Amino acid sequence: MRKNRIGYKGCSRFAVLAFALCLTLGTAFSGFGAEPGDGMPEPTGVSISEDGTVSWDAPADTEGYEVNEYEVELWRERNDEFRQYKKKTVRDDTSCEFSFSYVARYQARVRAEYIGGRKSGWSDWSNIVNVSRDDVDNWSDDDDYGPPANWNRPYNPGPGVVSTPPVSGSGYGWIQAADGRYWYKNYDGSYPSNCWQSINGKWYYFDSEGYMSTGWVWYNNSWYLCLPDGQMATGWRNVNEKWYYLSESGVMLTGYQQIDGKIYYLDSTGARVSNTTTPDGHVFNSDGVMIL
Repeated sequence: MRKNRIGYKGCSRFAVLAFALCLTLGTAFSGFGAEPGDGMPEPTGVSISEDGTVSWDAPADTEGYEVNEYEVELWRERNDEFRQYKKKTVRDDTSCEFSFSYVARYQARVRAEYIGGRKSGWSDWSNIVNVSRDDVDNWSDDDDYGPPANWNRPYNPGPGVVSTPPVSGSGYGWIQAADGRYWYKNYDGSYPSNCWQSINGKWYYFDSEGYMSTGWVWYNNSWYLCLPDGQMATGWRNVNEKWYYLSESGVMLTGYQQIDGKIYYLDSTGARVSNTTTPDGHVFNSDGVMIL
């Protein structure tokens, strides 16, 4: 029995020593591979004005760490919910400017990236500003920051000539990434993401990473089609040998549609039917026009 008690005590001492060693190593290396927001001080006092200026106070008590840059996000209210609208990085300053293109409510937040790669968590939200028509650039009354429903583009049948977006050499405009994808840098240094943006009178959709989209885009419970050069399609479009019709605002239509004085039927996928009789007895010819 005495031997067993000695063995048990020996194991206890070993476990305590092992735990202490792990705790020491964990403390020593806790700064490596830290996730964003892992204990790094955050910017404070974030505010936004009606002219698009976002300002904030530098983090306090950084314990010798230096801020390399700030990541600033502008969020816009849509359908009673705020969503990310634009973002930009800022160095050597605690303010930046965004341009507004829509009548809406906006707010902002900021986080710091320190030299060495560690990041703070996001700051508290700024105040909310109500942006009116007088406060925006290139005003649109669109409430859903997609192409406005009353926006009028000329009808352009067929795909036409496809070209790639022009690449700007002035520091803003279209920029091609190393993998061949395109993104767009605004004059104020921000870039669009998760939204539509009108550029030189043509609409483009930019994904969550800020890259220009091509092909079918699902947005706000509707399908849109972006051509190979990124432009939003309207009118009749042939995709994989099926015809689809996109409204003036880019939405793919379905069901019975009267177009240029003729009636067509677009099935649930948006494809035009032809040489067929629908279940309700209507007859469509080879061009998809209803003849009976």
